[in-house]
Amino acid sequence: MKEDLTTKGAFLKSDNISLKDKIVAVSNQIEQTFSQNIQKTEKKNRTLHNKLDKKTLLHKLSQETEPRITVSLYKYQHLNNLPVYRAELYKEWEDLNVLGRIYIAEEGINAQMSVPRSNLELLRESVARRFPGTPFKYAIENGQSFLKLTVKVRKKILADGQEDHSYDVTNVGKHLNAEQWNAAMERKDSIVVDVRNHYEHEVGH
Repeated sequence: MKEDLTTKGAFLKSDNISLKDKIVAVSNQIEQTFSQNIQKTEKKNRTLHNKLDKKTLLHKLSQETEPRITVSLYKYQHLNNLPVYRAELYKEWEDLNVLGRIYIAEEGINAQMSVPRSNLELLRESVARRFPGTPFKYAIENGQSFLKLTVKVRKKILADGQEDHSYDVTNVGKHLNAEQWNAAMERKDSIVVDVRNHYEHEVGH
């Protein structure tokens, strides 16, 4: 920026430039600076929640031509200063045109959302940076799953009925793939605790 201003200063001081050209150059410089300041102010003060009605949202979504990918994720991770974190997350994911429901709490994040296909990798990078090691679960059918982006601060990301400090939510087990699971089942000292509800058991049995 300093070099750019120096170049412009030399241009304005040059005796080979007409007064008219100098005035035009100064005018363009002022207009550019003003435009940049407006953009910065708008970005800083933009509304951090949806203000459009359902009809407008439906119309806006119907005008999209790029396919959307629907994903879900959750991660137990200690988060601090939730109002500020929520604002940062909203700004970052709104810029990626993410739509969906995101809940954050001191214990982590729970999210279901859709993103334009071209922004999927950017979303993955954002999640990896903020919530390392979080796997993405992809919907079988993609489409217009959500109308707006909602990021809410909650007491808990999942209603487990436990007191917040009764255990460390980040102290989790090791994920096993199918091959590792089968090998573990061959061990005589393996114990399986089935915590599925009736519906989940009937579907996955």
